[in-house]
Amino acid sequence: MSRVPLTKEGEILLKEKLSNLKFVERPQISHAIAEARAHGDLKENAEYHAAKELQGLSEAKISEIENALANAQVIDVRDIPETGRVVFGSTVKVYDINNDKEIIYKIVGNLESDPEAGLISIQTPIAQGLMGKNVGDEVSILTSEIRTSLLGSFPRSFTFKISGIFELKAEGWKDRRIQNLFELETESWNDRKIHWSCLLY
Repeated sequence: MSRVPLTKEGEILLKEKLSNLKFVERPQISHAIAEARAHGDLKENAEYHAAKELQGLSEAKISEIENALANAQVIDVRDIPETGRVVFGSTVKVYDINNDKEIIYKIVGNLESDPEAGLISIQTPIAQGLMGKNVGDEVSILTSEIRTSLLGSFPRSFTFKISGIFELKAEGWKDRRIQNLFELETESWNDRKIHWSCLLY
């Protein structure tokens, strides 16, 4: 089985989640099952069946995370030589030319992707299109998403100009959601002083 890339931050988060499932939620569910069983007839005991169903879901999640960690290739972005290019684990600030807005993506593994939080899998077309690019590069990306109009159905496309490439340290990560708190002092398009921070809540 091929190993799945995972950032160091993603490994930390998965281990924290696994620990919570095994040592917090599992005992709570077992206690709930014991209490429900004490109420009597299990056939008509809705609380018992609900707790057992929750137990099944929890154990399946534990197994899923354990297998994921066992087959993960953990990559610490701090160990990747600085080249100025977009690499696995980079946080990339892009200007969406088609929609006139700025977007921030962090390129991660499948196991930790969360598009709504700006975490995109390295296997997505957008991540693949950004990989290896530099600040100032303009890239056109065709995605698998289909848009329908009066003229027919077409794959959705994006044109991005890369305006920043950043790295996040592993320390302090508490959640996968990234708040976009970038402060920019612009001297010119190619010469920027960038002061940025990232809060994880």
